[in-house]
Formats: sequence, C-alpha cells, structure tokens
Amino acid sequence: MAVHDVEKAIKEHPKAVGIIVNNPTYYGIASDLKSIVKLAHAAGMKVLVDEAHGTHLYFGDHLPISGMAAGADQLLPDVVNTDGVWLLMRDIDHIRMIAALDLPAGRTYLTGIGTLLPALQRHGK
Repeated sequence: MAVHDVEKAIKEHPKAVGIIVNNPTYYGIASDLKSIVKLAHAAGMKVLVDEAHGTHLYFGDHLPISGMAAGADQLLPDVVNTDGVWLLMRDIDHIRMIAALDLPAGRTYLTGIGTLLPALQRHGK
C-alpha cells in the first residue's frame, strides 16, 4: 500500500474511521507502516494491520517493521500463514514423516507450528 494512495483515500473519504493494511502482502511486499499510521492518526482514524503473512517480523532486526512497532491500533496475526512453518522443517525425513501421517491440513499446520515456535524462541530476537 503506497503512502500517496492512503493520502488520497483519506482526502476522498474524510468520514472514514479506519484503515486496514495488509502487511506484508502474500508476495512479501511491505508498506511504509510508520507513515501510513502517522497519516491515519492525524486524520483521527484507527489502523488495523493484517499481518497474516508477517508474524515473523517480530523475530529479526533486519526485517521490515511490524504493525505494533509502527503504532498500529490493532493487529491480525496468523501463524498458519507464516512461511517459516515449512522452511524450518529442514530434515527431509521429518517432512516425509508428516506427509505420511496423512493428517488434515489443520493438524499438519499445527505440527509445523510446533516446529516453528521453539525455533523462533531459540533463534529469534
């Protein structure tokens, strides 16, 4: 989401009460959240950041800023959509074991999350 598009939207919809920002996008593109939050708050609007693909932003100083660090009013995290769940399963035998269990997707994701969270605790900031 470009800052100039947010400025334009605020001018065109002065009675709006909030802005929803998808950050990062499904493709990993991050917005200038600090500027968007500043514009929205100056206009009296709340900012909700959908961080379904950005829960990893809290675990590294080299990553784009998170919604909370940018001053967003609300956040929608979603660990299931975090690519790291699958990337942290480095052992091919582990991946084969999970695939062989033939579990419904939700249970498979939970297995992945069980791998992800301890790794984030050990290696995250």
